[in-house]
Amino acid sequence: MSEGRREQIAHEVLRYITSRPGEILYLKDIAEAIEANPKSVQATINSLRANQPEVGNVIDVVVRGQAYRFKGYGLSGSSKSYSEVGRTKKGYIILQDEEGNLYKAQELE
Repeated sequence: MSEGRREQIAHEVLRYITSRPGEILYLKDIAEAIEANPKSVQATINSLRANQPEVGNVIDVVVRGQAYRFKGYGLSGSSKSYSEVGRTKKGYIILQDEEGNLYKAQELE
C-alpha cells in the first residue's frame, strides 16, 4: 500500500470516528463506511493509538481488534467559549465557538 493511501485511510478513519463520539464503532462498519480493507483500518487505528498520544488517549478499545469508542476531545483548560445555537432533528445540541465554527454535541447520560 502506498504512503498516500495510508494517509488517506488515516484521515478517513479519524473523520469517521470523531463524528461519532461515545458510540461503539465496529471495525467492519468503519471499513465498510470508508471503503477500506478491515486489516488496513485496524492497522491504522493501532498506529494512531501508538504514535499519536493526543489521538490514542481518546480512543478506547472496547473489544480488541473489533470495536472502539471515541471519547471525544476534552474541553478542560480550554479558554474557548461555546454558545448553544439550536438542536438537530435527532436531538443533538448545536454549539458555536467564538470563531463561528459549529459543533454537534450530545448530552451525557
